[in-house]
Amino acid sequence: MLNKTFIALLVSAVLLQTACSKQETSVTLSASEAAAAAEAEANLSGNTNAVQTLSSNDGAMSITVPGKFTDSFNQAQQWLELKEGDTLILFQRDDDADVNLSAIHFTDAHKDTAADYFKRVIEALKNQTTIQNLEIQEASNNRLNYRFSHERDGVRLNESCAVLAAAEAQYYAVCAAGSLLSADELTHYLDNITIK
Repeated sequence: MLNKTFIALLVSAVLLQTACSKQETSVTLSASEAAAAAEAEANLSGNTNAVQTLSSNDGAMSITVPGKFTDSFNQAQQWLELKEGDTLILFQRDDDADVNLSAIHFTDAHKDTAADYFKRVIEALKNQTTIQNLEIQEASNNRLNYRFSHERDGVRLNESCAVLAAAEAQYYAVCAAGSLLSADELTHYLDNITIK
């Protein structure tokens, strides 16, 4: 009798252990599904490293960035000073990181080659008296990166920018600016820019 009870308990324990310790099934996601799942999880958890793809209002550009950016186009004038003929096509702000992300289409440059336009930009930057710590990287065929700092309303702002040459002599500038991150740290916001 003890043996039957023991065997019955042993079988029950084995069945219970088997039911409780089933192995999980592994599911392999495609790269896009995995990225979407990671983005959704990050957004749900409030993770500030969530990835967003921001699009310009003219549809010419998209930028994939970390953070919690919101469209702040109507408030751009308090942060930016545009030259006549420049067209602001994107202005987003991440309040948590204190980062502004802007994109401008330069309408005055359509006749210049990229090399000539980049030379004009470099000369203009070097002649600016309101900026400090200017660093200009060597330009590629279609991109010029630079960074600097400046004062605005008593606050030191760091900026990292990229001037981009697109097809048909179209030129754009994308800048990330903020007071909490260094200009070097802000360059990561400019890593994934796509011009259509």
